[in-house]
Amino acid sequence: MKLGILGATFDPVHKAHILMAKYALDYCEYVLLTPCTKPPHKDNAGITDDNIRYTMLCLALDGYEKLIASDMELKRATTTYTIDTLKQVKKEYPIFEKIIYIIGADTLFQLKTWREYEEVFKLCTFLVFGRSGFTEEQITEQIEIFKKDYGADIIFDIRCISEISSTAIRKGIAEQDNSIEWMLDKKVYRYIKENGIYK
Repeated sequence: MKLGILGATFDPVHKAHILMAKYALDYCEYVLLTPCTKPPHKDNAGITDDNIRYTMLCLALDGYEKLIASDMELKRATTTYTIDTLKQVKKEYPIFEKIIYIIGADTLFQLKTWREYEEVFKLCTFLVFGRSGFTEEQITEQIEIFKKDYGADIIFDIRCISEISSTAIRKGIAEQDNSIEWMLDKKVYRYIKENGIYK
């Protein structure tokens, strides 16, 4: 069996995250969605409390049997690196013979900045989804470079994921702009409103 992993800040989790995970089920049996606690590529000062982000993720995944919320990265309470997650997943879920790490095309071009990226290529297959601002030719060319230079196993799915921004969602909620409601699962939106998150 194959296990997908989708890691993100999920601040908050939105419909584009869920859509990417659902598309990934074309390539694997289950997808773990893992909120990260202190992502090395982001300013961590303004990240919402771990428990709140994890609760929102659980609400968004309610009813999806094959999409599973995991708090493994949150439990580390330290800077999150993909290499550590991959090693932990391989240890804790030995039933899966292959791990598929799910990213957008923008992340594809950042992979060489990741810690121990050459080892990461050995531990997983990458599933790359298209993003606006990147042509299929650019993405394919970069994939071929990684395959040639590092023996990387990379799948390219040309379906583009909607450009929903968690930053725009937080700003809209703070400004009481209800036009962002469609971007969120109804249960997540209600939880945010009822608990005064992002105000």
